[in-house]
Amino acid sequence: MIFSFHKKSNREFFDLFQQSAENFGKAATVMGQLLQDYGQADERTDELLKLEGEADAVDERIIDKLNVTFITPMDREDILAMVEGLNSMISNEHGAMQRLVLYKVKEIRPGAVTLNDITIHASEALVEAYSLLHDVHGNETKIMDSIRKVYQLEAEADSVYRHEMGKIFDEEADVKELIKWKDVLEYQEETMDKCEHIADLIRGVVMKYA
Repeated sequence: MIFSFHKKSNREFFDLFQQSAENFGKAATVMGQLLQDYGQADERTDELLKLEGEADAVDERIIDKLNVTFITPMDREDILAMVEGLNSMISNEHGAMQRLVLYKVKEIRPGAVTLNDITIHASEALVEAYSLLHDVHGNETKIMDSIRKVYQLEAEADSVYRHEMGKIFDEEADVKELIKWKDVLEYQEETMDKCEHIADLIRGVVMKYA
């Protein structure tokens, strides 16, 4: 099959992917607001639920467009994998927030704030990559720069996660608090793993078509 990155009607795929990545970034920002002001849990939860609904609507638009498009800008399998990956990132962010609210933690750990800041930066790099993907030939270098940024941030998140987990087990005397934060931090770390997975998918598209 012939693939067309430049066909105007196919640009919508990339616009929708970018919108989905932007929604993920907004979700991470809402999580950051909760970490800064735990007393606003109900408001932040409502905001994230709304963003998750918007993300689902974007996914539906991508699938609908895929079903009526004969010549797609990339393999259908790649499009579906990106839809699934982007959706799972937002779901994971929601999972972290749900636990943070449900567990009623005693205090916010600085490591959780740092991990969320890293996640926001990763979302910005993914948005940048998607904004350039419609012209994979002309933007190959810039796209790969964004992908490498995500990889660097994921490695940084791994380091912060390991450090924070070590501190919890060394310093936290309250077993309940230890279990709560272990769960929340694992969700945060997994979210960054999913960012890396999306970066891998974008890199694969560049290698195929650049």
